[in-house]
Amino acid sequence: MAIFRVSAIDGALCLADDRHGDFQTALERRLAAVGPDDPVVVLVHGFRFAPAPDGGIGAARDPHRLLYALTPDRTCWKLASWPGGLGFGAGQAPGLCIGFAWPGHAPHPAALLAERRTGLAVAYDRAGAAGACLAQLLNAVAACRPGRPIDMLAHSLGARVALAALPYLEAPAAWALGRMILLGAAEFAGVAAERLARLPSGASPEIYNVTARANDLYDWLFERAAPGDRRDRALGHGLVCPPRGWIDLQLDHPTVRRSLAMRGVDIAPPRRRICHWSFYAAPGAMELYARILRDRAVWSVEALSALLGQVEVEPRWAHLLPHALHPSLTALRPPRLRRA
Repeated sequence: MAIFRVSAIDGALCLADDRHGDFQTALERRLAAVGPDDPVVVLVHGFRFAPAPDGGIGAARDPHRLLYALTPDRTCWKLASWPGGLGFGAGQAPGLCIGFAWPGHAPHPAALLAERRTGLAVAYDRAGAAGACLAQLLNAVAACRPGRPIDMLAHSLGARVALAALPYLEAPAAWALGRMILLGAAEFAGVAAERLARLPSGASPEIYNVTARANDLYDWLFERAAPGDRRDRALGHGLVCPPRGWIDLQLDHPTVRRSLAMRGVDIAPPRRRICHWSFYAAPGAMELYARILRDRAVWSVEALSALLGQVEVEPRWAHLLPHALHPSLTALRPPRLRRA
């Protein structure tokens, strides 16, 4: 199969379909079947999803069933088959998709009663801790197949997990980092910059920070609910001083959509002014990520930057409120931190 399912339970990695199985042996067997030029991509879900406590597949919020299955779940429009959208599966393009599940579900009432914090705040802390488990997985992949590029696709708080893994990577895994596609990243820009700065010398991942003005409300709520520096901003508006290999890609920017269409990827216009799931649910979005992962020369950060030219990320609330109101709403967002 093209999908390898892994869960982080109680701070340790286990096979999603056999909690007591030999993780290392199973991983080596799957990687041995992958061709030298085929992609290996790790999927990381966001808030409200979590693996079954017993490690099995099928729980109500289990991402292995709802997002990582080869057959899409049709019970809700917010659900989609990520592996299928990326071209993995029987009869499709080769490669290996590794679905990584972590405990991202934290109900607000229970969190408020038990810890006097929002469920998002609890899940935010868990995401940071899950980064160590994700790093363990990436280190294991790099040890099994030295020199092979390892890509990641992460949504929402999953982007925090992916970034939190970076300081825990051993040099071979850090050097093997290929492309990180962050969708609606629920992380502060200052935290992301600090994590990237801690990568060992020689590590140079390409990072596609996929944003959308339809996500503005969620970015704004994240900045107020998650524990962190209240002066910092969510990654929805990128980094002030991005590292080499970083691109901010606003998925619902009209010019961006026209430019992508010229290269054969049609992203459907947004159907909702407020949406956190269009990053993977919008028609055409997963095709874009599949091309980034599979047609590496044509869809490199350098090539995509040249295609988009000087397109700048639109200001917050640009698709929600009249442009004339934007200046009067600066008090609703923290100032951007500038790093030396």
